[in-house]
Amino acid sequence: MNLLLLAVFLLSNREQHDIVTYNYSGNDGCSFTVSVGHPSFRSYEDRWYPVIQGMGVSFEQDEYVLPSLTCYIPIPPGCEPNLSFVPSGSQAAEPPGPLLITPVMTGEGLDTEWEIPSIIPPVESGGYVELRTLRMLGTTVAAVTVNPFGGGITGNIPDKISVRLTWPPADGGRLIDSP
Repeated sequence: MNLLLLAVFLLSNREQHDIVTYNYSGNDGCSFTVSVGHPSFRSYEDRWYPVIQGMGVSFEQDEYVLPSLTCYIPIPPGCEPNLSFVPSGSQAAEPPGPLLITPVMTGEGLDTEWEIPSIIPPVESGGYVELRTLRMLGTTVAAVTVNPFGGGITGNIPDKISVRLTWPPADGGRLIDSP
């Protein structure tokens, strides 16, 4: 029950901060930079997870509980966008103890409990940004997820992550401020 309350608290505490700066937007793509704040660490049952102001926390089964930010960008129908990114700078982010792995519910009915898996997820290298395309509200969007700890839990994370999303030029687009 504590983890459920923790998850509700984290989801409801999404303060809006200017951590994303859009650098370019056109009929052939866009680019933006995510400023990664210094992480603080919170504990749950003697395990630790990082929190970064302005980012949510992902709870994926069999993975570490880590901060992330997803930007949804409309793209032309039928295109497969290309993604590139550049992490820059470095800041210390050493957890004070073992990292929290997403707990799972065990048991049945009223006898369910949250249990922290004993498996250790593999640390993947270079996964600072992920791209998925999906349909949302009648249009195709690129879901670009920025994971500051995605490059491996080495004690350091980037200060900034610059992201560039490109696709073949498409007609029909217009700037938001244009008539």
